[in-house]
Amino acid sequence: MKVFYFFAFLILSCTEKEPLECYGKNFLQSNYINSNSGFENNQRTLFTTFKTSDFETPFEKSNMTCGEVLTNHFYCNICTNNQQNELKSYNNRRYKINICNDVNEFTNNVLSLIKSMTLGAEEYESFLTYYNSSYTIEELELLKKQFKKSDTSPKIRNIKIQTH
Repeated sequence: MKVFYFFAFLILSCTEKEPLECYGKNFLQSNYINSNSGFENNQRTLFTTFKTSDFETPFEKSNMTCGEVLTNHFYCNICTNNQQNELKSYNNRRYKINICNDVNEFTNNVLSLIKSMTLGAEEYESFLTYYNSSYTIEELELLKKQFKKSDTSPKIRNIKIQTH
């Protein structure tokens, strides 16, 4: 019986480790949910080796931080100080993300992964509209709601939003 427990312990200790539990200073929570996801989860979870403070870095040449981009526009809760980089999607599927030393490069890697997903592609298009405008997220949402009433074409709606 001792041999069984030894092998069970050995097998379990050699399996890939789950990311750490997120709490307090190791957790950046998104205040936004994607109510149109159609999945059990309305937010993604990003596990990363970066520190929480790293996500305060300005994203490229914008007035947003890397953390704001991921939490506000891509519905990501961020669990920092982990041993690996991994994205848990709306459907609970996990995707490995390459390790890098620059938080901007990492954020762009995450965005590339997300925009390759069906819902992520829509979110990315919405993000580009925001990124290339001077509107707040709330103002863009109001504009989208207003223009949805008058026209069902997403291309025309985005052109209207960009020009108003």
